[in-house]
Amino acid sequence: MAQNRLFYAVVAVALAAGCSRTPPAEALAQAQAAVDAGDFAAADSPLKAVCRAFPDSWEAFYNLGSARLAAGRASDAISPLAKAVRLAGGTEETRPLEALAAAQRLIGNPDAAYFTLKAVEEKVYRKPWLLASLAAVEMDRGNPGSAKAYLADALEIDDGEPTALFNRAVLFSRPGPDYDHPAAARDFAAFIFSTRASQHPEMKAEAVRRIAALDASRPEALTEKLDMLLLAAHDTRLTLRERLVKAAAAVKADWSNPAALAWYVQLLREQGDSRLADLNAGRGRVLFPGDERFAVKAAGAL
Repeated sequence: MAQNRLFYAVVAVALAAGCSRTPPAEALAQAQAAVDAGDFAAADSPLKAVCRAFPDSWEAFYNLGSARLAAGRASDAISPLAKAVRLAGGTEETRPLEALAAAQRLIGNPDAAYFTLKAVEEKVYRKPWLLASLAAVEMDRGNPGSAKAYLADALEIDDGEPTALFNRAVLFSRPGPDYDHPAAARDFAAFIFSTRASQHPEMKAEAVRRIAALDASRPEALTEKLDMLLLAAHDTRLTLRERLVKAAAAVKADWSNPAALAWYVQLLREQGDSRLADLNAGRGRVLFPGDERFAVKAAGAL
């Protein structure tokens, strides 16, 4: 839910109740203004006033808990979110449960988060985003096999589900039997490119950081494979088309390697395919920020 829509449900409750008292309306306005400004701490006091005005509204307590969660106060968010869950118990609403699970996870209680998400599953069966969330909690609980199964299920339903792609990449990039460098880099890249620029900014920053970490710790066998492909991609004895195929294979083998992507872009420009070259240069700017090989050239520059 977008931050500026956080209080829509409570406003609807106030109007439905025919409430004309000024204090709750002022509190809602103050809370909305604080959220719009990104100052979630300032929203706390007016939101508590809204809860006092509407003690039976799950939306009121959900908003208070969500604001505390956004302000980095996960422990303080537990109580209002738990009350929101109780008040919404007879409905199909899942947002209080989702927020409570997020708070439980942040305070280091993944077991509680798991069972909270299982309660969500009773209301919304086999939703990809929910399966991806369960996978993340299972990783926290030290159950990578179960996490892998949840992610496989989520991506079978929707192979572009962003949270599932991100979480599978995290699983594949962790030390252990599931470690898979190329798959992790591929999934991080797919996660970034499958979402709009404004979506999941913190997760995208984390994905870029993890791609850089993968680039710095490439397994020897993969390094040898990439070296072989890139040597062929630079071999002028081959046709340009053959070199392009080798460069594309290098990119596909490891999305964490900026050299492969940069050379692929260069060969595309030599071939005269400016559209595809610009597309992949844009990908390079996102995946490898600061790498001058992907910089936009000024008009008229060679």
